[in-house]
Amino acid sequence: KMYTIYTLPNCTFCDQAKALLTQKGYEYKDMLIGTDITREEIAEIARGIKSAPIIYLGEELIGTYQDLKKTLEQ
Repeated sequence: KMYTIYTLPNCTFCDQAKALLTQKGYEYKDMLIGTDITREEIAEIARGIKSAPIIYLGEELIGTYQDLKKTLEQ
């Protein structure tokens, strides 16, 4: 399964999430909100998350950067 990170430009937590995945050796697909996916589409898959990044592993919603950190520390 591959991670997908939905990001915004100049987003510190987005950059930290990508750096963490790279450091742990995981591949990911970076999707820019507003360019690669519309704000309407992201609202449908974000399940109430209002901040970037929004991170998925395959079809499973991981959540935000903090959620990713917790998941990878387990």
